Order: sequence, then structure tokens, then C-alpha cells
Amino acid sequence: MFAAKLDRPQHGLSSGGSKQSKKEPPSSSCSSSSRGKKGSGTKMMSARFKSSNPSGSKDECKKALFLDDETRSMSTAQTSTLTDSIVSSIRQQQSNKGERRETYDPLRGWGTGGEHENYSSSSSSPHSLQRSHAVRPRHSRSSRSTASSGSSKKKRGHCASAASFDCLKLQGREKHFETWDESIVTDKSRQLVLLSGSSGSGKSRLAHELACPKRNSSPATSQASSGEEDGGGNSNRPTSLWTLGGKFDARHTSPYAVFSLIIEDLYDSLLPSGEGEEGELVDETDDDSGQAAVGPEPRQSAPSPSSSAPHRSSMLYSFICSRLRQSLDDEESKLLIEFVPALRDMLNVQSLDFKSDLEEREDARLEMGGVQGFAKVEIRFQRAFRKVMRGLAKSLGSVDSRLVLVFDDLQWADRASLDLIQDILMDHETSHRTQERAGGLIVVGCYRDGENKNQEAIRALVNDLQQGRRVAGRACLDPSASGVLVRELKVDHLLPQEVGSMMMNMRDISTSQDDTDSPQTDNVESVADRVYQKTAGNPFFTIEYMKALLGSGGDCAWKGDEKLLEMMDALDASMTSANLSVADVVLAKIRKLPKKVARLLPLLGSLGFTLQRSMFVQIVKHFTCGHPDSCISPKHVAEICLEEGLIEANGAEWYRWKHDTFQEATLSLVGNEGILASLQFELARFLFDKLACFELDESLFIVANLFTRGGIRDRKNSFDGTYLVEVAKFFLRAGKKAAQYSTFDLAASYLNTGIDLLPKLGCWSMYYELSLDLYSSAAQAAFSEGDYDAMQTHCDEVIDQQNCPLLDKRRVYHVMLDSVAARGTAENAASFCLELLSKLGCKIPKSSHTLRTTAGLMKVKMSIGKFKREDPSKYGVMQDPSKLWAMKLMDKLLTFLYLDGSPMIPLVILKSLRWTEKYGTSDWSMPAIASIGFMLSAFMQDFSGGETYVNRALGLQEKSRSQTALPKTYLVAYGLVLHWTTPYSVCRKHMLKGYSIGLKNGDTELALACSMFSVWFSLFSGNALERVSSDIESHLVPCQKLNDAGEQSVLITLEAIQKLRMGNIAERDLLSCASISREEVARLNLHPTLHFFQLYMDFYFADYQAVVEFIEKNGDQYFEKALPGLPMIATFVFMGAFSFLSLARETGSSKYEKSAKAYTKKIKTWVDKGNPNVVQYRALLDAEWAAFKGSRGEAMHAFNVAILMAERRGLVQDVALVHERLSGYHAETGCSQDEASEHANQAKKLYEEWGAHAVAKRLTDENPEYFGIPAQVGS
Repeated sequence: MFAAKLDRPQHGLSSGGSKQSKKEPPSSSCSSSSRGKKGSGTKMMSARFKSSNPSGSKDECKKALFLDDETRSMSTAQTSTLTDSIVSSIRQQQSNKGERRETYDPLRGWGTGGEHENYSSSSSSPHSLQRSHAVRPRHSRSSRSTASSGSSKKKRGHCASAASFDCLKLQGREKHFETWDESIVTDKSRQLVLLSGSSGSGKSRLAHELACPKRNSSPATSQASSGEEDGGGNSNRPTSLWTLGGKFDARHTSPYAVFSLIIEDLYDSLLPSGEGEEGELVDETDDDSGQAAVGPEPRQSAPSPSSSAPHRSSMLYSFICSRLRQSLDDEESKLLIEFVPALRDMLNVQSLDFKSDLEEREDARLEMGGVQGFAKVEIRFQRAFRKVMRGLAKSLGSVDSRLVLVFDDLQWADRASLDLIQDILMDHETSHRTQERAGGLIVVGCYRDGENKNQEAIRALVNDLQQGRRVAGRACLDPSASGVLVRELKVDHLLPQEVGSMMMNMRDISTSQDDTDSPQTDNVESVADRVYQKTAGNPFFTIEYMKALLGSGGDCAWKGDEKLLEMMDALDASMTSANLSVADVVLAKIRKLPKKVARLLPLLGSLGFTLQRSMFVQIVKHFTCGHPDSCISPKHVAEICLEEGLIEANGAEWYRWKHDTFQEATLSLVGNEGILASLQFELARFLFDKLACFELDESLFIVANLFTRGGIRDRKNSFDGTYLVEVAKFFLRAGKKAAQYSTFDLAASYLNTGIDLLPKLGCWSMYYELSLDLYSSAAQAAFSEGDYDAMQTHCDEVIDQQNCPLLDKRRVYHVMLDSVAARGTAENAASFCLELLSKLGCKIPKSSHTLRTTAGLMKVKMSIGKFKREDPSKYGVMQDPSKLWAMKLMDKLLTFLYLDGSPMIPLVILKSLRWTEKYGTSDWSMPAIASIGFMLSAFMQDFSGGETYVNRALGLQEKSRSQTALPKTYLVAYGLVLHWTTPYSVCRKHMLKGYSIGLKNGDTELALACSMFSVWFSLFSGNALERVSSDIESHLVPCQKLNDAGEQSVLITLEAIQKLRMGNIAERDLLSCASISREEVARLNLHPTLHFFQLYMDFYFADYQAVVEFIEKNGDQYFEKALPGLPMIATFVFMGAFSFLSLARETGSSKYEKSAKAYTKKIKTWVDKGNPNVVQYRALLDAEWAAFKGSRGEAMHAFNVAILMAERRGLVQDVALVHERLSGYHAETGCSQDEASEHANQAKKLYEEWGAHAVAKRLTDENPEYFGIPAQVGS
């Protein structure tokens, strides 16, 4: 399946309505399964197809299903053993099954016979991975369709040989094949291959051929994949490809539809042989007369999903499904099934109640408010789809295959789809975890150059991949670690000699299929020269021109050069255009069709690149019935279009245009834009009135685009208000669905159209719910699109409604709050938040902070004992919507205040606690209770009391069924409190869980904040810097649309790590990095984070003077005030103590000694209070103090204790630092130069193990004699 049906039914997908009238069922109930049947009350035409029983024994099926169910509960070792068993079984199936040859014919699909030069391919049965599933119409069976239509072709005088021209040999593409072969055998596991060229240059045909099975099982690639090419040194290369693909549609933009159909293609490609075969189009009529009923019909509910899944016998199907189930949780499975109903069978989730789940998710979105609800589905879908691709790549890699994704017409791709393509390519886990076997991912993209609206976006995609950057282009990751190889291939027009070769190929095909004795010539140079002059070597133009030429002769035979030249003159004379183009040839072909058919083509062309068969039938019957001169059966229309090569079958339920040129030509038949608009408007009215509810939801974008192009806004005065209100409701559904797909410009357009259709006067009094939903949704879409003026206009419209309750305005208020936070500062956002809280009756004083805070903290501290004894259930549950909203706002306010460094933080925390005690618990009570622990530990150094409140919050969170606030609870608990008494490694695990839950919830801000803390814990825990960098990259990609404090903090961390890994000691200024913006650092108040990591680098580059100078300039309490509670405070205090002590040893200054004692005392206090993360710091400082006092024995003992402490906890960087200092101590005392050299070499080894190669180089440069390097070289 190559053509992506962008407006294909998205079964089970909610329309996203915020609230549904009791009289009108929610649109989510109008969903259907991927193979859904029409409801009994629905009077529609449908495509019926036959299906034979699947092959394979019942025992094999039972075994496969048994393996799937058991795998979930197995341990890692058991799963690995089972995987090897399944892989062996699959490979045994592959070796036992006989292979058969298939050829891809773009007109007929995959068929048997043919050779490689004629677009042929060798493939085995559907169970074998040796078959490439590349870019083929699903379930098409060319032999049957050809046989069934052969008689009609003869009757119409159709040229049989012309159809065969679609399988001509490719000319002039040898270099493309060579480059592709290099891609197959390369060690790079993730690649992007871009094919660019003009329309008709053969990009799609080339993509078909590159991925065909025979080419990719050639001796060269087979030898490479078996390891023979490099002497068996690399057997980690695939023996076959598994290719899936899709096509973007120019007229109907629906993000992710291509990706959903890729999964459907996977589903269909795993069908056992004989299952799901395409059948003939059967017309169902509404009465015995055979005429279709005309006029509006009552909306029908969706048919129920099939109760039984298709019977499967493929062991590979079972294996892949098992891998996918392991990689996805229930929420991700349900989300993907909303987009791809075929996954219902693969993931075995038949029993889930999707209707209630979708309604619950919509209510949660409204409760949260703001724009996150619109971006929520996009973020979660990207994460889930990335997991599917990861699981599929690993599964195929296990059986020595590589996954290939082919995307045609990238010039029409939407932004969200381009982002997801890069997201998949940048996913390290897709490749790193498949290198244990063969596998990996190749993405092939075809796009038109010269007319590419996405030219800049595609160039940015290429540049970011080549430089190892994520989509936003701000994270300058190590290009060597990105692992993405980009190849760009230009697909040019054919040269004259290549056109000549094509003519000879056409002549051979024509004469071989002709029963008459047609004259043959030794060459076709004169014909080729003439054709080249006409077509300029454009392959598609050349083929269509020759089809028209041979078809004009009646018998379609090759007449010889002279005769053909005469026929060319006659053909050119019949054309109306002086400068012949491919459009002229296609239009001439269409005009020869029966008028009954030609009149329908503009209607069909208006539907987009793909045509649903049931809709095809209805349109033909509606627009021809009642007109005796134009009455024609849908089946006959389909047969004519298929015979003439205008459309082709695309599975059992769809047709598609054979080329974009055919679709565009049908629209040009009308000749007048005004008439075409009227035609499309009438078509939109018919579909809106005729389609059942679930079918209208499936065709939402098609009908909405037809209404828009038909000028619904200009025609609204011709209709009564009731009808326009119904259309406005329809545009509301379309806008919400577009927003769910993150096409915010399209969503804004639909929602604005819906607003325009409302009556000018009285819309709020007559249609309150509709007006509120339209304006609120339009405000959200405008903000997401960055149109702040339109956003403010829509928000003002809602806020100005005097009869609108405050709670009904919360969506627009949250949009305005997000807008202030995005455009202004944290201080501005906090002020707006305080204003909203005041409206809700929650007043927080803005003065006397110190007195109120001290009193509140003392009261909390004295009541800790009572708090421990209290029963948490006494609080009850908060029910009042206004109180729930206020709790959410106070949580957001805390974030703004923390970023702004405001002293109001304790007051807001205490207010949240009092509201919880007074009105009951809510989702945001747990973070509030944990925040009390933060105040006790950060401001009063009461780690025990802080742990008490945090444990209460975690206990309540565990009992709560909602995970909305879990990331925030974990962020406060482990990121700000428990790390004082808990190992960093344990805190990191919970931060990763918070990150994962945050992504599932669609809350990328909280997810990234948890990710930020997990990275810091990972860094301070001694993990390799390369691993930390990889974690940062993988965490940034899902959160690529943010530009907040969390993202910038992570980028600062990343740059510091990169400089430790590969930097220059003389060039370590973080603000000089391209990824760090001075403006963003200032706006987001990130100077403390920037200063810390600057000092962190200075410390490991042994620039202790820089650390001391910073403290003397900014004060010894700088970080404790600027970053209260953060884990880097302990590291900074150690760096301060160590730096002051080092300078005291060097200079003998009592000032430095005094400061060193103060910092050392803090470290000892934390150790005494049970902080396990600073014990090695205390041991090293004890050694330094002993060395400072001249006590060698005590110093050596303390150094050894420090090494032992750091080694036990795996703190590589600390062990290396101790060895470095011990080496210096031996050199300083002059006792043992051999021991000094030994410890220096050990320090260098450990720094390199940590990944700090720049630090190791610094050590080598400072002491070259310890490493066998002459002093002059080392310097």
C-alpha cells in the first residue's frame, strides 16, 4: 500500500467535542472498526469482497497465540530464550517455503512473472521476510482483475500493450541503484534517502524498484549480509528488507494519516495467503428499482466492531505482535487504536471501552485547560508510534531484515508528519538495540523540487540529521553519535539515448503482444528524437504520449518509424495547445471518454487522491439519477476509469488516482473557477446530508474542505439559520479533529468558518454551548499557531459575555495565561495567575512575606508529630469545580514564582495545604503536601520533617487513581527533598518514571522537568558522560516544541558535558555555545544554572581560582538562595570547600582556610543527618585537611577511605579526582615518584572511562613525565 489515504476513516477516533448535548450522541460513538460494516439502517452503497480461509494449521495458530499471551509475564532471560526459539521457527519457515516471482505493476499491483529489468522482483510467500512489502496496493490480485476485465477492454478497443508500458525497464538510474546498494550494506543503522525531481521524473517508480525484493537479495547484498564481504568480520547486516510506505495528498492535509496507514500496511502484509482478497464492486440499492434514495437521511450510529479477529497462522505475525505488546502500555495501545483500528487485533485489546475512555480524556483536558489539550494527542501519538517502529525494527532485525519506510510527495507533508519522521530517525533505541542482530531503519522520501512548499522544512530536516541535532535545531549534539546517514539523489529527466532505449523497449513489448505481422525496424532513432523534442525526456510524459499515439491507431500496434511519425503529426494537430504538455495529453485522453463519465470526473477529482468506494458509488448514483441522458451505473464508471488507467484499485475499499496529473486534469475540465466552486459546494452539501454520522466523521476533512473551497461563507445568506448552525457544529468537530492532529492553521480556519456561520445577533443567547465551544477552541488554535491577535480577539469575545459563568471562561483564561508565560516573563505570568485566583476567592497577600512565612513554617514544624498520627482519609475529596481550578492555578503559580525567585513561594504552599485540609484532596494536593517538605528541608534544613510530609504525599499519590499530578509530586519529592537522604540513583529512577508519565499525560513541561533532574542525578551518580548525553538527546526529542526553563537547563547541562568530553580548556565559556541563547537565559532567569555548570567545568579543569573568585563575588549562599533544594547545592558546597582548601595549601592564606572550614562543616553536617551522596566528599576533604596539616599517615588513610567510598557507589569521577589529588600529594611530598605516576595514570584512565577526555588531556598536559611523554611535547 503506497498511496496514503489522508482522509481515510479513522475508526474509533473521537471528534474531540468538549461537551455533547444530551439529545445528540457524542461523535466518538460514531466510530467503527477498521473493517467495519455499515449499520443495518444505513442506506449506502458498499464494496463487498470475498475472502478465502487462511492457510496454516490450527495447531500452529494456537501455538503462536499461546506464545503471545505468555510472553508478557516472562522474565528477561525467558523472553530472550523464547525470542531465539521463535526466530529459529521463522527462519525454518522461510527455508521450507518455495519462492515465487512477483512483478510490481503500478496499474495492477503485484503479479507473478517478469524479470528485474521490467520492475520484477523475487519473493516468497507472505509468511517469509524475503518478500518485500514495498509500495504496493493492498490485497490486489492482478491476474484476477485482468481476466475479469479483458473482454471489456477488447470491446472498447483498449490498447493492451499500452498498459504494459507501466512495466518498462528503468533507464538512466544506474547511479541510484549503486547508491542504494551502498545503503543496504553500510554499517549505519539509520538512514535517510531523499529522491528529488520534477513531476513525472519517475521518483515513485524508482522508489518502487529500489525496494523490490530481487534487487535486495542480490549476490552483493547477500554476500555482505552474510559477512563474506569483509571476511566475516561484520555479519550484522540484513538479508532482506521489509518495506512499508505512504503518499501525502496535496488537497487533504491530515497529519499522521500516512503513519497510521503504514501500520495498517504492516497489518495487511502479515495476512496469510488468500486472506483479505479484493472483490468486485457491488451496488446496493435502496429499492427494487435500483435508484438511490435522494435527500437527507437521519444520522446513523456507528456499527459495532467485529467480535472476532481475523484468523492468523503466521508465526511472524505472532512474534511481531508479542514485541509490540511488550513495548506499549494500555494507554498507548488505546491511543494508537484511535488512529489505526487494525491494531485492535494485533494488540489484543478488543474489550476496551473506547467511548468512555475518550470522554474521560476530554473531561481531563477541559479540567486542565490551556493549549496542552490540543498538543496532548500529538505528543502521546509520537511517543507511541516511535515505540511501534522501535519494536518492529527490533523484531525484523531478529530475523535479519531491515525496515524501510517510503514517503512519497514530501512536498505536501504537514509539519507534524515531518517532525515525526525526524523523531523516528533520531531515536537511538531504534538502532542501538537492533545492532545485536541485523536490522535498523531506512527512510526513503520523494519530493518535487522547484514547486516544493516544504523546501525549507526538508532542508532543515537534512541539516539537523547531518549535524546530529533534534528538530528544533538548538541542541548541538555530537554529530558522531547521531548515527543518521543522509543520502540525496537527484532524479533527472532522461537523456535522448535513454529515451531511445525506452522506445525500443516499447516496440518490443508492443510487437510481442500483437497477433498481427507488424513491420519492425532495426532502430527507432527518428521516433525517439521526435518524442524527446515533445517530452524533454520526462518519463511520465513520454509514456502517456506513446499510449495516446499507439491508441490513436485503433489496433495499438507498433506501425514502424515512418507510420508512427505520420501518426504523431495527426496527434499533435488534434491537440488544442501549441506547446504540447502532459496535461494536454491527459485531457485529450479524458475527453474521449463517454460524456456520462467525463461529467463525473471533476466531482471525483474534488475528493482527493484516494476515493472510498462506498462514497464513489453514492456520488455517481446521486449525480446521475433522474437524468436519462447521463444515467450510468457506478460499476460501469469504475470499469471505464480502470481500463483507461485513470484510477487503480487500492485494497478492497479504496481507489486512487494513478497519478496526480490525472486528478488535476479532471478539475481543469470545468474550466471556470466559479463553476468548479459551485460544483464542490453542491458535492459538500450532498455528502453532509447523505452520510451517516460515523461516515461523516470518517470524511470530516473531505467535506470541510469541499465546503471551504465551495465558498460556504459567501453562500450563507442563501440558507436558513438552522441549517447553518448544523454546519457550524460540523466545522467545530472538524476544527477539533484538526487540532488533535496538530494542524493548528487548518483548525483555526475551520473554527473561524464555524464562527462566521453563527447568526450575527443573539448567537450567545440562542446557541450558548456552541458559541462558547467555538470561540474557546478558536482561541486555543490561534495561540498554538502563534496568532496572538486572533487569540486575544476570541478570548475577549468570551470574557465580555456578562451571563457567562467564570468557570465556563476557564479555557480562554488558561490560553491567556499560557500566552503571558510564552511571551512575557515568569513575573508577568505570576501576576496574571494571582489575579485569576483572586476572582476565585483565593487571595494571597503580596506583602509581609518574611513574617508570614516564618510564622507559617514554625507552625508546620511544630505540628509534624500531629501530622504523622493523622489519618489521611479524614481530608475527604474536593468536589467544588472552582476550588479544583484554584488548586491547579496555585500549582502553576508555584512554578512561575520559583522561576522568578519570588519570596511568595512559602505563602502559596501554605495556602494550598490549608485548602486541602479545609475542602478535601485534589490531584494537586499531593504536590502541595510534598512542597511543605520542600520548605522544611530547603529553608530550615529539617530533612527528617521534610521526609515526613513527602512520604504522606507519596502515600496519597499511590492511593489515587489519577496520575495527572504524579510527575509534579515526584519532582518535588525526589528532586527537592528526598535526595538529601536517598541515593541519587534511586531518585533518578523515580524521575524517569515521572518523565514517562508526563509524556503519557501530554504534559511535556513537567516531563522535561523530571528529565532534567534525572540527567543531573545521572551525572552526579558517576554515569558515563556519553550515556548522559544520549539520555538528554532521547528526552529532548519528544519535548521539541518547548522553549522553557526546563529545556534550556538541559541544554546548558549538555553543553557542559560536551566540553568535558571534547572541549578545549581555553574555550569553556558556556554562553559562547550556539545552542544557548543569552536572551532566553535572561528571560527565564537561568543564570544560576548556567553559573553552576560553568563552575563544574572549571573545577574539573582544575581552575580552583575561578570557583573561589565566583564565591567571593556572589556570596557563599548564592546557590542556596537561587536554587533552593536542588541536588547541585551539595556538589557546589564540596567544590567550594575543595577549592578554598587547595588555594590555602598553595598560598597559606588564613582567609581561604576559614572559608574552607565553613564549607567543610556543611558537608559533615549533611553526613551526620544521613545524606549518602556526600560521604566520599567528606573522606576526600579529610584527606586534604590532613595533607594541609602535614599529617602524612592520616592523609594516606583518608585518601584510601575516599577511594573505597567512591568505588563502592560507582562514582567514577570522584575516584579519578582522589587519584589525581593523591598523585599530586606524592609529588608534593617527594616521597615516591613511582606512586605519583601510578596514581596519575589511574586518574587518567578513570577520567577517560567517565568520558571526560578533555580532562584526561589536561592531566596529561600538566604532568607529561608521568605518561612517558617528553616535557616539551607534553607542553
